[in-house]
Amino acid sequence: MFVYLVQGVSLEQLLNIPDVRSLANQGGAGWMTVGCDDPQGDYVTFGAGSRSLGLNRPIDEDEIDASVDEDGRLEFADMEALRAVNRSISTPGLLATVLDENRIQTVLATPPLSPPLNEDRTNFNSLMAGINRDGKVLDIFAVGADTEPHSRLVLWDEGTDRSVNVVARLRGDLGRVRRGSFGGMTLIMILSPTCEQGTKRVLAPIVLAEGTGDTLFDSGRRPSTVSSDSTRQVGIVSNEDVAPTILDFFGVPIPAEMNGSVIDVVDQAPLLKLEYQPPPFERYERYLAQRRMYVPIGTGAGIAVTLFGFACVALIWLRRRVPRIARVVGPWLALATPALAIGLLAAGNLRTLNYTTVLPFVIGVTVVLPVAALTSRRNGVLRPPALLGAAVLVFFAAEALLGWPATLHTFIGGTALDGARFYGLPNVFIGLLLGSGLYLASVLRPYTGFVLLVGIGLFCGFPSLGANFGAAVTLFAAAGLWLALSPRRGFGIRGLAITMATVVAGTALVLIANALAPAATHITGFVEEGGGRPGGLVDTFLNRLGIGWDLLMRNPFAFVPVVGVLACLWLVLRPPRPIRVGLERYPHWRTALLVIILGSMVAYLVNDTGPAAAGLGFGLAIGGLFYVPLAEEPVKMER
Repeated sequence: MFVYLVQGVSLEQLLNIPDVRSLANQGGAGWMTVGCDDPQGDYVTFGAGSRSLGLNRPIDEDEIDASVDEDGRLEFADMEALRAVNRSISTPGLLATVLDENRIQTVLATPPLSPPLNEDRTNFNSLMAGINRDGKVLDIFAVGADTEPHSRLVLWDEGTDRSVNVVARLRGDLGRVRRGSFGGMTLIMILSPTCEQGTKRVLAPIVLAEGTGDTLFDSGRRPSTVSSDSTRQVGIVSNEDVAPTILDFFGVPIPAEMNGSVIDVVDQAPLLKLEYQPPPFERYERYLAQRRMYVPIGTGAGIAVTLFGFACVALIWLRRRVPRIARVVGPWLALATPALAIGLLAAGNLRTLNYTTVLPFVIGVTVVLPVAALTSRRNGVLRPPALLGAAVLVFFAAEALLGWPATLHTFIGGTALDGARFYGLPNVFIGLLLGSGLYLASVLRPYTGFVLLVGIGLFCGFPSLGANFGAAVTLFAAAGLWLALSPRRGFGIRGLAITMATVVAGTALVLIANALAPAATHITGFVEEGGGRPGGLVDTFLNRLGIGWDLLMRNPFAFVPVVGVLACLWLVLRPPRPIRVGLERYPHWRTALLVIILGSMVAYLVNDTGPAAAGLGFGLAIGGLFYVPLAEEPVKMER
């Protein structure tokens, strides 16, 4: 088997090489999600089968021993540091270790690493893809370049030196393979292990084909594309999928520590149930368009939400001293956040992605949804947020039934194509579902609202819908808290029992549903990650808390929703007078806000991207605190 690691080449450029196009005709071509912030970690991921971290520093030439034993193995001296940084995350070198145990050699073909080392070469990351758990990999010069592909994994590093014509080298290498006419079956993969530096494109090209020497290079068909059970997306696979695909080719069982799945050609992928599909270049172009606009639009949305909040505070503080029209706008400002979030998500479904289509759409949704909901205010102050919450829930139900198409190019949070979450409910929308469900529950009877929230929890957790374990647990906890904290009920031991029973029963239903699903989901992966043992699940829980903390350290703005949720809790428990009057008049609304806040805390604790999971919950909680005093003031002015 041959794996070619190439850099700085697009899929179009690869397919312009006749031999590569012939491989794509026999197999498939598409894109693979990789990282950009940690290129070294992507190489480690390649050999681990799970997302991994690098050492966050270049590998020095002195750390590579080219004469470690008589077999001619290369050795990475600081393997212990690599294992330490990935503890509880992945097992660096797992692929080569498993192959070694099955008497299949892993050979690294990167001449600059062979003695004498090339002084001009400073990037030794490819070593991370081929080493075993001991940090060793066999040098191709110790076994010869004419190695049999069906008995060894040969990693050809085509280098990252811009002065090297990668296309020319690849053309020559494949020509030698083609002329070899190996009799046995072999698998050829051509891929970029990490993103092209400076582009921030997290989709890299991949081409693969399996066959014999005389069938691999088939020029009689059109290029097909790839997929995997990890992504369930046409033309997109994960870099976690490479190691399982290699093991599957050799007939070696895939270890549970590997999170990835086997890469399939689309017409052979059982979950997709599709016939021939070409590489989806149109989807890729839409992805690039989304990447160009994501930061400006996301930044603008963040500034808008901040201004909405300050405007609400000013209107409540000044009250009758501001013009009447400003007070009329106040309720819209308080309800704008969920509408803005839906607009940023739904914009991913637009046929054309550019500023002239996306901006008017997002602004229109942000304005129209709250205004339409506010027309029902004459039927009760709490009716508008309830209607807005119902509209959000209906949108998510439709999105799930359609297969979550908007998440491919959303403008809020990471997209499915970024590898943030390939299918199901993204973590960033947990708070939006939580808040919308409680907005609607505030106008229902306590038991009816409880049933509604449990239903949303099942929607979040079921395999063909949300497939999000953290979201399901969050909503089940919210359902129990809603029933326990409803007016005229004391929380106490009884309330705690109700909440715990709801979480346990709801989680059990979700786990059973995912266990019976035809293919593994995020939730079954979570359980396997914890080993099905209480201790293993605790380790996984602590690991996810650590990931959330790392996110806070890397992005200080992520502290805003975390600290904001605590501030909202204080405002609900010790509200200033303008807010207290409204909360006392509408106790169900106070309960709904309290449960949104507590549910957001649960979301932070049970998700690996805790700040993202709690973010929109904070937005809906603070908007709800402002809404009642702003919604009632205009009514008083009309009397």
